[in-house]
Amino acid sequence: MKCEPAVLNPDAWSLLCFQEAEFRGAAHVESRRRHDDEKEQQYKMFVFGDSFADVGNTPMTDKSPTSRSWYEPYGMSDKVHGKNPTGRYSDGLIQPDFIAKILGRDESPPAERQRGENGVDPFGMNFAVSGAGAYSESKEAPTFSEQISGFERLVRRHIIDRDLNGSVALVAFSGSHDYILSKFDKGYDKAIKMTKDVTAKIAEGVDRLLALGVNKVIVNTLPPLGCRPWFSSFTNYTSCYGPMNTVSLMHNTHLKEKLQSSRSILLLDMETSFSTIITSPYSYTNFKHKYMPCCDSEDPAGYCGQEDEDGTCSGHVECRRHGDSGGASKTKQYKLFVFGDSFADNGNYPLADLAVDTRAWYYPYGSSDYDHGASASGRFSDGMVQSDFLARILGKDLSPPAERRREQEAVDPFGMNFAVGGAGVVEGMREAPNFGTQVDKFRKLVKHGIINKDLKDSVALIAFSGKRDYARVGSMTNAQIDALAQKVTSEIADGVEQLLELGVTKVLVDALPPLGCTPWLSRPVDYGSCDGNHQATSLHNEHLLDKLLKNEAVFMLDLKTVFTDFAMPDNPDAGSRSKKFQFKLQPCCESEDQAGYCGQMENGKPEYTKCAKPDKHFYWDDMNPTQAGWKAVMKELEHPIKHFLET
Repeated sequence: MKCEPAVLNPDAWSLLCFQEAEFRGAAHVESRRRHDDEKEQQYKMFVFGDSFADVGNTPMTDKSPTSRSWYEPYGMSDKVHGKNPTGRYSDGLIQPDFIAKILGRDESPPAERQRGENGVDPFGMNFAVSGAGAYSESKEAPTFSEQISGFERLVRRHIIDRDLNGSVALVAFSGSHDYILSKFDKGYDKAIKMTKDVTAKIAEGVDRLLALGVNKVIVNTLPPLGCRPWFSSFTNYTSCYGPMNTVSLMHNTHLKEKLQSSRSILLLDMETSFSTIITSPYSYTNFKHKYMPCCDSEDPAGYCGQEDEDGTCSGHVECRRHGDSGGASKTKQYKLFVFGDSFADNGNYPLADLAVDTRAWYYPYGSSDYDHGASASGRFSDGMVQSDFLARILGKDLSPPAERRREQEAVDPFGMNFAVGGAGVVEGMREAPNFGTQVDKFRKLVKHGIINKDLKDSVALIAFSGKRDYARVGSMTNAQIDALAQKVTSEIADGVEQLLELGVTKVLVDALPPLGCTPWLSRPVDYGSCDGNHQATSLHNEHLLDKLLKNEAVFMLDLKTVFTDFAMPDNPDAGSRSKKFQFKLQPCCESEDQAGYCGQMENGKPEYTKCAKPDKHFYWDDMNPTQAGWKAVMKELEHPIKHFLET
């Protein structure tokens, strides 16, 4: 009996549209290039991987989780093959098929299992098998190394022509076998430790392919593992599982380190493309169901296409394309450029092994950020930060992208974020450049036309917490603190003038929040009160106001007053703000050691505590507000910001 289908296993596509969206644009570009060339390149293509690329190498047996791709509803959208299952793990064509289209063919080269004794398609061969791992072994599917050995044997026996001129290899692993199926039951920290081994095996295999004569190798980065339906089903398909996204990030970081230096290798950024489709509010809104798979089973342990004993389907299939019903906005189209430190950083600090400076890339950071799948995104909070909430005031959903993640000649029309956690106005370092260096980066991009020189309706945000510049004031005299405050505010004023001269229309500058009321300085008194002896905030803000007051294109955001009202205990001037947060000075995420940091791990064990309800806390860690804290602060500042921009 025909089944109206069922569940999506972790290594199956949730939507064919992921592939179409990623490669259709590239196919259009390639097609134009072919028309421009007098001689069309005749490519050969060889494919290695797992279910992302398997076109029929998995043996067809009685229906089971492994062989399900040979049964309905798989293939139901595949008009090329008569809407029939072909062993592909999707409702239709998959990644190698769309790359084949870019190379001038209609679909992937044939599966190796389906070749004749001495016959090989001139276009190439597909060795990918569902369930395979790049590193982890499986009884059912050959590893990447074993797939390459199969290719090598055919080359040495001349079954595959040894002349590999014009050859392209695709290496497409989903990460399911290496990280999810074989390691997740032992804890995600075990999977993180596996990333170096897995990426080393991929790099080793790529070197073997090039040594055999393959001209170019295309390698997938991992998509965000925690956003796979296997994990999002735990939240009824509403969000991702952050820790597994960290595994993806670490895998991709190691992979780029090992492969990006070779001109014969192209890394396909699946992490960004999948994340954009799943979590970005800006594009691909024709997908109504971003976490929920098209084919789902009623039994959590079941699989897509599974039938009950009576032959009826145990689940459902609903896979339709949904148009974008949103209309064009008639409001002013602002551009936003962000400078600062952890108050505004949305991913500029480089991802590396867990440490105090890189902690924003690791759990529990991002654990409340459902715009990014409840996973760490390089923001120093449990969710969104000041730059994101300013973007909402300007009519967007999130801060413009981090400068570190921009493509060579591409800039988001909304703007760019240069802020880096750990930076100071005066103080800085290579990974976290100071304010002046951030402005210099902006100037160069404008000068070279990468950022459009027409900066009409542009807004700059300057957001520094003060921790870097004023870290040592506890050992300074008042005169020394005053001199430092003069220096810091002069640098801010100079940077503001440079931005205005470059054409920025309006500049928003954070006043310094009350440093004495941060967990950084209130922890010694068990978060019972603020450090009243901390003079840096008052001196900084007095000098800053004096330097900026006369400029009508500049507006100071009074973080001192707003932070004080929300966070200072027993503040008679706070009014209703004093009741907003149950925990004012105590952070949600706190290290066990005063010298430690939120998210710190030792021997696989957390050296920190995390609160159950971050929205009850104003502060997230020793310096930065929670997402709820930033939301409350920017709500208070929304009206004056809008008034300033409209005048």
